[in-house]
Amino acid sequence: MEVIKVNIRLIEGNVARIYGRNLFRYKAEIIRCIKGFYYRANGVIIKITPLEAKHVIRNPRLYFFSTALKLHILTQRKNSK
Repeated sequence: MEVIKVNIRLIEGNVARIYGRNLFRYKAEIIRCIKGFYYRANGVIIKITPLEAKHVIRNPRLYFFSTALKLHILTQRKNSK
């Protein structure tokens, strides 16, 4: 099992100024194991594809159409249930 730590953050802009910069900055982990890839953030673990893992590792920023934003929304939805 391999764990890769990434720092997810929002690209600076109006949202960061309105809601605060720290709201959209957090640590996440990409977990690679025999069964596949998983994304863990804010106490939520979701299964992801190898391509999604590669994209988040290379670009851990939240902005329109980024994989990091897609996974952020998925973890927020699971966290709210």
